[in-house]
Amino acid sequence: QFATESSIGERIELINDPVKYQDNYAKVLKYQSQQRKPLSKKQQREFYMSVLRSHAGWKTKYFKRMSLEEIREKFVPVWKQIEDFVPMGSKEEG
Repeated sequence: QFATESSIGERIELINDPVKYQDNYAKVLKYQSQQRKPLSKKQQREFYMSVLRSHAGWKTKYFKRMSLEEIREKFVPVWKQIEDFVPMGSKEEG
């Protein structure tokens, strides 16, 4: 009886392993496909607005009646400042 139970357990594991692999693989493919898609204009606008609100102290009301291009013009210098940031503790070669 023990041999039968262990073989059933082994069979369950053998069945579950490929299912887990397929599930994980599907999630990875979905994530990768999402990474390749460019942001829509609405998503770009929301991203720019969130960065300006959090890093430049802008209020949501400032964005009303602004086009995506106008928001992008305000966003670029703030984003450049974020990218150029060097933490105080790091040693910069120069």
